Amino acid sequence: MQHLIKGDVLSTIDEQYRKIKFIDWAKEMKEGIPQDSSNFWAAVFLYKNALGERPFKGLASYALSCLTTPTSNVVVERIFSYVTAVKTKPRNKMSPVMLEAIVRIKTNLHFENKCCKDFRVIPRMLELFNSSMYATEGINEDDDDDVMMQDE
Repeated sequence: MQHLIKGDVLSTIDEQYRKIKFIDWAKEMKEGIPQDSSNFWAAVFLYKNALGERPFKGLASYALSCLTTPTSNVVVERIFSYVTAVKTKPRNKMSPVMLEAIVRIKTNLHFENKCCKDFRVIPRMLELFNSSMYATEGINEDDDDDVMMQDE
């Protein structure tokens, strides 16, 4: 994972790694030591010593970078499976915008452990649901982003 380290930061990270064992984390983390790695390293990243410095910022940043590096292509392959399931021969003229919308919805439902019956339609979606959505010229992708990025 050395490709995640920029410049001459390796010696700093190594020094921080050697010093981290001298901190009583049970005492420093008031709510207890987090059980999962991401939360632990996030807490180490935010830790400040008596001088208000973050002595383990480089090490924690490196650890978080390592933890966010995908270990497999499962998610990417799952999305390709969704695309091939949605864009079949009868649907081969589907616009890329429509395909993207369907795949986003399907992916979001999967990651939230929900079913299609749990999908909530928001008023903005209903505004955009008209005959102009079938037009292939002058598609304004900004409108699609407004709808697809809604939290509700």
